[in-house]
Amino acid sequence: MADPVRGSSCGRLSCYAHSMVSAPPSDTPSRSPSEPATAVGSELRVRAIMNRNSGTAGEAETLTPHIQEVLAGRSWSVQTEVVPGADLDAAIRAALEHRPDVLLIGGGDGTIRTAISRVLGTKTALGIIPMGTMNFVAKDLGIPTNPAEAIASLASAEVRAVDVGEVNGRHFFHSSAIGIVPTLTEKRERIRAASHWRERAGHMIDAIRTAGAARPLSLSLEHDGKRRANRTFSIIVANNALSSDPLTPYRRHVVDGGELSVYVASHSGRFGIARLLFTFGSGWWFWDSAISEIKTPRLRVHARRKRIAVSNDGELDVLSLPLRYSIHAKAIRVLAPPRAQTAETGSSSLGS
Repeated sequence: MADPVRGSSCGRLSCYAHSMVSAPPSDTPSRSPSEPATAVGSELRVRAIMNRNSGTAGEAETLTPHIQEVLAGRSWSVQTEVVPGADLDAAIRAALEHRPDVLLIGGGDGTIRTAISRVLGTKTALGIIPMGTMNFVAKDLGIPTNPAEAIASLASAEVRAVDVGEVNGRHFFHSSAIGIVPTLTEKRERIRAASHWRERAGHMIDAIRTAGAARPLSLSLEHDGKRRANRTFSIIVANNALSSDPLTPYRRHVVDGGELSVYVASHSGRFGIARLLFTFGSGWWFWDSAISEIKTPRLRVHARRKRIAVSNDGELDVLSLPLRYSIHAKAIRVLAPPRAQTAETGSSSLGS
C-alpha cells in the first residue's frame, strides 16, 4: 500500500507503510533512502567527547584507547576527552571552535541530541558511540549498540545527510512527545536512578498510579492549512515515520525523508489509558485503530494553557505554547556503517 500523502491523516490500519534554521518549503521533494552516501577520506581531524555519566562506571575511560587505535588505522588524528554530563555542552562548543572534520560523541540519546543542536549548521560530521539505554539514534542509523562494536564500525563508516526535527528552538533526532509519555519519562528516570530494589519498586508503583490518574489533554493541531481539536492522552511527533513492525516499533527505516509523522492517541477512559500503555509498551501500537497518523513538514500545537512538558529524544523540556514543529531536511551529516545498496556515482570525500 502506498504511503499516506503529505498532510493527510488516517487510521493506523489504513496507513500501513514503512514509508526536523528554518522549515523546508512546502514543495520540497521527498528524499529517497537510496540516495548515495559520501565517502570518507583519510587524514581527518576528529574530536572525541565521551559522557562519563553514560554507560557503566569507568566505561568511557576504558573505550578511549580503542577509539585511538581504530581511527589511527584510517590515518585520522583524534583528540579524546571524558567529561561529566554537566560539562558536556561546554565541551562540545569548545571542540567545535577548532572546526574538526568529525565530532565523535559517546553517550545516550540525550547526549546525541545535545551534540546535534551544536553540529547543526556546521560542516562537521557527527560520529556516534551509543552508551545509553534505548539508543534509538544508533539503531536507526545501523550503528551497533555495543560501544566497542560501534567504535570498530568506524573503520568502514560513510557519511550520510539526515533530517533533524525542531520544536520551539529545541532539536530532536528521533521523536518528540507530549501528554502521558513525558510524565512517565520522568518516572522512568527515577526508577533508573534508584539504588535499591525497594526504592525502585516504589517508583514503579508511583508510575502506575500516575498513569491511572492521567486525564486527556485538550489540544488543537494545525497543519497544511487545517486546524482540528483533539482530546488525547499523548501525541508523538517523529522525525520521519516510525516502523510498523511490532518487533522494532520505534525504529525508522527512512531518516532523510523530509517529513514529520505525527501519531495522535484518541483513547478515552481508564480502559483507554490501559490500552494505550499496552500498545505502546508491546510495540503493537501501529495496529491500534485509536491511533491516527498525520504526515506534514510543519505542525503547530495549540492549547489554553501557557506551558507544557515535552519529551525530546527522552529528555524533558517545559515549553511555551503554541508548540511549533518543523523539520530540517538533510541538515546534518553523520557517520554510519555502509548501507547494503549504496550508489557508486556522485560520491565525494569528507574533508575534500
